[in-house]
Amino acid sequence: MKRSLAIAVVATSLLPASVLSALQPEIAPAPAAALRVSPRQLAESRLARPATLEFNDQRLEDVLNEIIRAANVQATVMWRSDADPSGLDPDVHITVKSVAGTFTDLVERVLAQSTPDAIAAADFATWQFTESGDLQLGPRARLNAFKRVEAYPVRDLLQARFDFVDAPEIDLQAALQAGDGGSMGAIFRDTSNAESLRSGETLEDRAQRLIELIQDTIEPAQWPVNGGDAAAIRPFQDSLVVSAPDYIHRQIASGTARP
Repeated sequence: MKRSLAIAVVATSLLPASVLSALQPEIAPAPAAALRVSPRQLAESRLARPATLEFNDQRLEDVLNEIIRAANVQATVMWRSDADPSGLDPDVHITVKSVAGTFTDLVERVLAQSTPDAIAAADFATWQFTESGDLQLGPRARLNAFKRVEAYPVRDLLQARFDFVDAPEIDLQAALQAGDGGSMGAIFRDTSNAESLRSGETLEDRAQRLIELIQDTIEPAQWPVNGGDAAAIRPFQDSLVVSAPDYIHRQIASGTARP
């Protein structure tokens, strides 16, 4: 048995490399690498986790540092300084009771308390992400320095909607007569007056109405039409092109105005 095995080994060693490679067992390819998660997606998933922290009359700086550490995210806080007094005051005291919610909910509750009542709503503190996925917290005026351009496809939202003034109606008497051998064509009454309530509206008109809706409901004070300078929006083909900071893009993408 040992002699036969030795002969087989010697014989195999004399075969050309091309033949040897063909005799090798087929090896299944390695599984595809896991889908890569962007730093922003990772930060979003961490902020979406349940948060059970609570704070009782603690300094804002200590509160935010503890939240950032517990959520395990990279963050930059726009603090007040002698060079820029528009930032957050680290010595404001925060009290937040533990309730069911995520780290995002907790951050928003804390930032809501960090803003003095005298501050205009257009400059309340909020949060956003940088392009690298870092969390930024601070007054809107400071966050407005970080903008990006996004194109939002809106073709489906701009489709014409027809509301007929005089919809077809069934003439019951004609229907009964049709059942006795009469003509089916006479069942429906004359609908020649049917028309669309918006028949004179163009695609550009509908796009403009959508733009006005966005400007009226999502951060109204930040658009030039309302005296702001943080965001700009214009139609282009089947999309709306928006230049704005992330906290505005976040609300447009979700269709929900947030504090």
